[in-house]
Amino acid sequence: MELRAYRPEDAGTILTWCGEETEFYQWTAGVMGPWPLTKESFAFVETLAPFTAAERDGPIGFFTLRRPEGTEGEIRIGFVILDPAKRGKGLGKEMVRLAAAHAFRACGAKTVSLGVFE
Repeated sequence: MELRAYRPEDAGTILTWCGEETEFYQWTAGVMGPWPLTKESFAFVETLAPFTAAERDGPIGFFTLRRPEGTEGEIRIGFVILDPAKRGKGLGKEMVRLAAAHAFRACGAKTVSLGVFE
């Protein structure tokens, strides 16, 4: 697995990973807009620091990095999603580990947090 900058053409694949409305709201809490999400509304992530986790055959995961308001030195990992076909194999854990390492190394984070929705 490698992390790379998100590319707009990744959206078509990523958007297939939420097959149901409930999954969508667990992933986004509606922040990106209503179900079903379109490529146009998903473009919201480009205002953050979006990343794609990829293997040879293409994207397998997605997340964003951002600096939460009112914090200093913190980077938050958010909007984490993994291809359902790749779940249960430790790849999500590896992706988050790589994301945190990148936040510390490349972004100069002193603290890394994980944003989740209930």
